[in-house]
Amino acid sequence: MPDSLLDIGGEEELPIDPNWESLPQNELQITRFLFEYRGTASEISEKNPEVPIVFEATFDIFTIQEYYTFLDFIHNHIGRVIRFWLRFPKQSFVPVKGVSTGSVNLVCEPNDFHLVHVGHERIFIELTDGSTITRHVTDASYSEGNDELTLTLATAFDRDISVNEFFRVGRYLLVRFDDDNFKLRLYTNMNMEFSQRVVEVIRDYDDLAANP
Repeated sequence: MPDSLLDIGGEEELPIDPNWESLPQNELQITRFLFEYRGTASEISEKNPEVPIVFEATFDIFTIQEYYTFLDFIHNHIGRVIRFWLRFPKQSFVPVKGVSTGSVNLVCEPNDFHLVHVGHERIFIELTDGSTITRHVTDASYSEGNDELTLTLATAFDRDISVNEFFRVGRYLLVRFDDDNFKLRLYTNMNMEFSQRVVEVIRDYDDLAANP
């Protein structure tokens, strides 16, 4: 089946997937300030209500073609301001039911995502046939009776998918590089590895172009 890449505007995706063998190194980005003045009470001020995902992931390159593709991508995205899509290298959701064409709900195992859902989140769905689906999650709800998490999507599914056809489902992040220095470790002329830190650009989700 063909890919269904919707709800993501026209931004590029990093052409090399992160290494899923090692978990990404997450960091907290503090957005609150503690004010204390002599003789007065302490006050906490919130600078930004959003909390972006900041993490460092490892990437592996196995061919010369991948190497040149990656160099070209870096050339077009240096400066720490140009955004792109990246698949967060960790399975975030485990579907427990299949979906039908026209459905906007994805039922998954509970993981407390409904407690942190804000409204801008995107997900990617990789299927066993090799195709990829991207969607905007507009709502997340937990059913205590069924012990299930239901994700409501902005755009309906364009195909029937049985529960066994889901390969992995994760967060699809709009990010930027947080460093313009790229250090590659060369093991052979065909095998290279590098780690890089990226920052989610939360306020840019609203600027994405609509689906055609």
